[in-house]
Amino acid sequence: MDQIPYSEALAAFKRDCNENAVIAGLLREQFRGELIEPVLDVGAGSGELATLAFPDLTAILLDLEAYDTPASSLHKRRTGDFMRLDFTALKPNTIIFCHSATYFGLDMQTFGSQLIESGARVALIISNENTGILKDIADQLRTIPICFVDPFHVSPLRATLERKVSFSAQLACADFYTMAKHVVRVMLDLPLDARVLAVVEQQLRSSTTLPKIEIAEAIYCYRLDNS
Repeated sequence: MDQIPYSEALAAFKRDCNENAVIAGLLREQFRGELIEPVLDVGAGSGELATLAFPDLTAILLDLEAYDTPASSLHKRRTGDFMRLDFTALKPNTIIFCHSATYFGLDMQTFGSQLIESGARVALIISNENTGILKDIADQLRTIPICFVDPFHVSPLRATLERKVSFSAQLACADFYTMAKHVVRVMLDLPLDARVLAVVEQQLRSSTTLPKIEIAEAIYCYRLDNS
């Protein structure tokens, strides 16, 4: 099956999901005090969330891929890997991980060390909750079995959880096959394999009568031990 670049798949996902709008609203309304300049947005992608949530704050948008110039003049691009990042010149005060911290959970020691090395005071981790339809799909795929990174929350070492705000995002598609592609390529970051797509589509169809689901998520606010 032909694969499309992840950036294109993510853009298509965002057209069918209200996730960024919901997250941006929560960051503005409930976490404004924790957004301390400069903000480091890890896995920022196109920069849409940063533009919606904190266009008026100095921010570094970090991603493995190169993207266009940010919409806000206060936002600067940086291409690279958080796990190998040199913080000497960056000096962030708040670090945001929007569905990117799960990838670092495979090496918690390095992840924790980088958080301390950053000198940041706050880490905001936005992640899926291990419940609902996404949990059911992940559980079903493990029976095949398929190896993938769990798309659920990871708690960083040497950090104190101060509060958690739960929310849900809605994914609404034209059909179940399109929704299955979103789940596989974006939410699970897996190749578009016909066997995996069939399993996911069947799970979706058995869970709802319409190609519309609620995704359980949360924003975790951590105070880092170096603050």
